[in-house]
Amino acid sequence: MVKGGDGSDFPGDCKPLRRLFLGERIETVLSVFLAMRDADDFLLDGAEFRAAVDLGNLCGPTAGRVPHPTLKKADHNAVERRLFVPNNEPKDDPAFPLIPIARSIEDLCLLGDGDSALLHAHGL
Repeated sequence: MVKGGDGSDFPGDCKPLRRLFLGERIETVLSVFLAMRDADDFLLDGAEFRAAVDLGNLCGPTAGRVPHPTLKKADHNAVERRLFVPNNEPKDDPAFPLIPIARSIEDLCLLGDGDSALLHAHGL
């Protein structure tokens, strides 16, 4: 797993990597890896699998928020207010630590899952 910009090098055969599978959390990444392994998928050759820990780390911060089209929550005066979710505009933040991607990577496969709020995930 990678949080922030610090990657980890693990011992192994050190073949050049051509393909990176990157997902939000370990469950998503591991389920894809296991399915590919069980199917003896040729895409495993030269592949690396990483979990980004959370959506914010995977995509970075957003520039703003937008009201959710349906979700509301009562405030301290019991008045229903719309909830806000991140918009889809990335925040220009040069200090945000990026997930390092090896120069040898030719294919970057972003793995989506169904356990994040859909509108929130699409905003990021």
